Amino acid sequence: MVEGMSETGRGTIHLEIDSRLSDVALIGIAVRRLGAVVLGEDIATELEIGVVEAVNNAIEHAYQWQAGHPVRVAVYLDDDTVRLDVADRGRPMPPGFNLCAAALPPFDPGDLDSLPEGGMGLALIRSAADEVSYASRDGWNVLTLIRRKAAVARDWPELIEPAKLENLRLAIGDETFRQMVGFLPTEMERNLAIIRTALDQEDLALARHGAHKLRGQVGMFGALRIEAIGRAMEIDAGDLPAVRSLMDDLLAAVADTVAALRS
Repeated sequence: MVEGMSETGRGTIHLEIDSRLSDVALIGIAVRRLGAVVLGEDIATELEIGVVEAVNNAIEHAYQWQAGHPVRVAVYLDDDTVRLDVADRGRPMPPGFNLCAAALPPFDPGDLDSLPEGGMGLALIRSAADEVSYASRDGWNVLTLIRRKAAVARDWPELIEPAKLENLRLAIGDETFRQMVGFLPTEMERNLAIIRTALDQEDLALARHGAHKLRGQVGMFGALRIEAIGRAMEIDAGDLPAVRSLMDDLLAAVADTVAALRS
């Protein structure tokens, strides 16, 4: 059962399966695809692993492998956060059990049998979320996982690496150097146009392509700041809003770099 998706891609989605292990993958796939809207593909995949473990635990421990019982997952999507409530009506966790203290116990990677039963699952749940909590209320046991979108670092480096720029000038000569500097603004604008078009068309792959081309274009000039922002767009930004949030920084870096090269 799936219900409650908003047109904007934000809202609350309710999922429910029967307590059969064969159905658990359906929850994982749904959470990954929904979570990617907010968190990006990589983080959403981590969250998928965590929710699959949580649902497995509900079937194994709360229902003792018995089919015919409900396992519900409520997915709450916000601009930068995904919250999952995994609920069952089975046996609750023992009183005093500290889920938040669960961590991967010491074990021999070459001998998986040395891992205590249940240790891996709880550790995966903890590693998939920024916050984990548990409560029993109104006959339901509810395990909550919260994951936030990682912030893109904005500690940009210096504008230009002088030594690299000077090495380029010495290698190609003053006249060719001046010509290349003269052509650079027009060439950069072409790749900026690719990124703008991608944002207008909601095309993340195209935006990353434009950022990649821009990085390659400025590398020989030692334009460290443009290269760093371009890398953040191409690699670190998990979604289009994250790319869009970097545009002002990128445009300022381009303008400042052009002015510095012409001075």
